[in-house]
Amino acid sequence: VGRVLTMAEKAKNKAHSIKCESEIEDEINRVKKGYEKAFEEFKFNEVLIAIWELISFCDRYIEKKRPWEEKNKKTITNLLFALSEISQLLKPFLPETSKTISNQLGIKPEEKPWKFKIKKGKALFPRLK
Repeated sequence: VGRVLTMAEKAKNKAHSIKCESEIEDEINRVKKGYEKAFEEFKFNEVLIAIWELISFCDRYIEKKRPWEEKNKKTITNLLFALSEISQLLKPFLPETSKTISNQLGIKPEEKPWKFKIKKGKALFPRLK
């Protein structure tokens, strides 16, 4: 979250786009199907695995697209959209963290389409010393 929000701030990304590219949308939909199926079957470990699959996909997407080199606003918007979805998927397990992510993205989850207004805050999970 912190890394994407920092890139969005540096790129002056207002993220007015409310649609992400199919590569991201397809992965989100794939993960959500597995998430929902596992949730219906009360397989909460598999629900969490699905969330981590989307997070890992985003990490690979960042490395592939390297948005810090070109300040590619569309790539950053795609990542903001993915973060908003991750936030919603986390809600049953980490409601405060989900809310914090939504607040930092400047969105109200129930009000779609989302228009992001970045309000970067403290790290979600500070490093232990």
